[in-house]
Amino acid sequence: MLFLKTMNQTPLHQDSFFGQIFDQTIEGLLIADAQGTIVDANEACLHMFGYDSKSELQGRKIDLLIPTRLHHRLQGHFESYTQSPAPRPIKKSPEIWGLRKDGNEFPLEISLSPVNIQGKKYTLAYLIDVSERYLLSRSIQEGEALLQAIIETAVDGIITIDRKGKVESMNPAAARLFGYEPEEVVGNNVSMLMPEPYHSEHDDYLKNYHRTGIGKIIGIGREVKGRRKDGRVFPFSLSISKVEFHDRQIYTGIIHDISAMKEAEEKL
Repeated sequence: MLFLKTMNQTPLHQDSFFGQIFDQTIEGLLIADAQGTIVDANEACLHMFGYDSKSELQGRKIDLLIPTRLHHRLQGHFESYTQSPAPRPIKKSPEIWGLRKDGNEFPLEISLSPVNIQGKKYTLAYLIDVSERYLLSRSIQEGEALLQAIIETAVDGIITIDRKGKVESMNPAAARLFGYEPEEVVGNNVSMLMPEPYHSEHDDYLKNYHRTGIGKIIGIGREVKGRRKDGRVFPFSLSISKVEFHDRQIYTGIIHDISAMKEAEEKL
């Protein structure tokens, strides 16, 4: 790798084939010595951190490119690496952040590899700006958190089951409605919440649906009956939808208690 610079930053064959590869690689590349001093950086690295020339980085410590609050963490990674130099990634964002020349921070992935040039040991760092991936991940996490909050605070009961009828989740409203704690239901067959004849017929109904694709209740609302933990039977309106999620079929049931409405109808 004759494209590298020596410790006094004298260019070594910068016009060589390998030198051109180093400078034109789209990923950020940085070379540091055993003391963590920057020896060289390619154009992608300079652009990533907002520097105009290599001279601004050469001779500076690599922690220049990391926020002060993370210096101890980077130092720990670097010390561990120098004790046993071998190709390794540093944990992904948001643990490591980069610091641009203008003071702005961005999520960063770093991988380290040992290199030997003219009998001296150096570290080659591969640097990737993962801002877009980080923002997407944050957006997904926030969306999931919002959805979970909606489900947890929903007035109606919400239960999800797999294709075999096993309960995967139960929101607080559904738990109160049936008189169970969620952990008493999750992992069990949803038929435990049904009186006869629904209790005995439910598994066959699912099997027939999977075989024929014809569902009597999926996609439409229907009035059915449930059985509470204490054995009492009550009426509720049930709407079921099917969701394809990660190559799995999940069924979501929205449960609305209509006991009060039925009592009013009987009185009338």
